[in-house]
Amino acid sequence: MVQIKNIKDGGVIIKCRNKEDSSKIKDAAEKKLKKKYDIKVPRLLNPCIKILDIEENMEENELIACIKKQNPFIQHENFTITVKALKKMKTKSMSIIEVDPVTYTKIISEGKLSIGWNICRVFEYVNVFHHETDACASDSWKCINCLDANQDLKLDFALNHSPFDISCPCLKRKIELQKRKINYDISCPCLKRKIELQKRKINYKIDFA
Repeated sequence: MVQIKNIKDGGVIIKCRNKEDSSKIKDAAEKKLKKKYDIKVPRLLNPCIKILDIEENMEENELIACIKKQNPFIQHENFTITVKALKKMKTKSMSIIEVDPVTYTKIISEGKLSIGWNICRVFEYVNVFHHETDACASDSWKCINCLDANQDLKLDFALNHSPFDISCPCLKRKIELQKRKINYDISCPCLKRKIELQKRKINYKIDFA
């Protein structure tokens, strides 16, 4: 076990180092506690992809239909796709889609999707919540997120940067923690290499509260 945290309604979260430790603790808890508690190992999330350069007036159902029809390379037995967001930009639209791990691997490896008359760029998308900045009258930047992390987790992140900085150590840590919850089904070595090359172009979304 790495960490134990109490949550509302008498719940407890136990953080483990790996899947094996999670399974062992779950089995031991079920034997000892029996049916007194509901014991669950959280399921991994499906990965998301950010799509740019979509035709401006496209609706969600039309977007899904175009992706399926114009990109036959992504089709497989357990294919799933959900539109999480579709937003109009200045001249075109962007979308966040959630897909199954196999479809994610195929799309990121390809590096693009044909949608309507456009060849649309695609990027891995990891949503990081509560990366915050406070109103401050100081003339120099100080990252409140790294400051809190240093105090709460006994870390030693540098503070002399903006909370909006994509290289912020606290933000990077949150992204890595979030990615551990995502189900990436990647086995082909060649495919792994293509994905790593494509991930250098990653476009992360950061929600500033």
